Amino acid sequence: MKKYLLSLGVIAAATLSLTSCLGSGKNETNYDFTYSDCFNYVVDRQENTVYVGHSPIYKFVFHNDLALDMDITNLKLNADQTLNLRFPTMSTQISSTDGFTIFTAYNVLPVGAGSSYEFDTIKFRGYPWRSPAIYDLTYTVNDRYDVTVYPTVLGYYAQATVTNKTEGATDPVFTGKDLEVGTYMITINSEKMTASLFVMEGKFEKNSYDTERLEVRNLPVTIIDGGFRIVTEPGVTYPVYDYQQASSASALTDYSMSDISLTAYLSTGASLSYNCTLGKNNQGYPKNYNVSTTLRYFPFSAETQQ
Repeated sequence: MKKYLLSLGVIAAATLSLTSCLGSGKNETNYDFTYSDCFNYVVDRQENTVYVGHSPIYKFVFHNDLALDMDITNLKLNADQTLNLRFPTMSTQISSTDGFTIFTAYNVLPVGAGSSYEFDTIKFRGYPWRSPAIYDLTYTVNDRYDVTVYPTVLGYYAQATVTNKTEGATDPVFTGKDLEVGTYMITINSEKMTASLFVMEGKFEKNSYDTERLEVRNLPVTIIDGGFRIVTEPGVTYPVYDYQQASSASALTDYSMSDISLTAYLSTGASLSYNCTLGKNNQGYPKNYNVSTTLRYFPFSAETQQ
């Protein structure tokens, strides 16, 4: 099995109030997605409606023999009923190519639930031991409700091409990956269906030692099959904040971001492009950049070992 040799300190330090908890026993590892960590996007095929279930709790116990125990608390398939379910032990496997834990189960009856609820399929692919956790969890209930579990915090490494649009720029194109260009994070507010975009220690010029700590708030989120999109109206600028400052702090002077376009899939990663102005240079010209990135969960330069 390949193992990634990762340096995730930058992302882990920026997970803000992430409340997931990871604990280990002698022969097992426990992982919980609790309250603000995720939300359920439920499609009711019978009624042709969508319901967003807030604050579900998923408890996983990964045993050393690759068995898995799973509980779901505060599960809402619609606004009328809340379910607390425990599942029989299921088998998992480890991907031989990327180290992810995966399992697929069919026709699962929760313990003690009788025949009221049958989980026609449960599919999980994840790496929950990283922070923020990586997972793609979907299931279908009673051949009616299709549920996708969305993390509210997603952290990415980037491979970026930055075009310097600043007046008089002498080195207009910069390409880099991983810590050369900074890391990215998305947080989703499922109540408002808005997101914040974070650029952590971002670098926008090859020969500059300056890095940026950027946050853009209140971006519109649209759910798509297996992922989500953030697309802003062309030409509309958003204020930019320093994410290390208090949430009440003012936006950064002469900073803005526009034309943001992100398409993210829970199973793989995302693509992101945007325009930004990051203050002024010594000649007083606005520092303008166009950025195009591919985002994924592990470093592009990650070393692996068998």
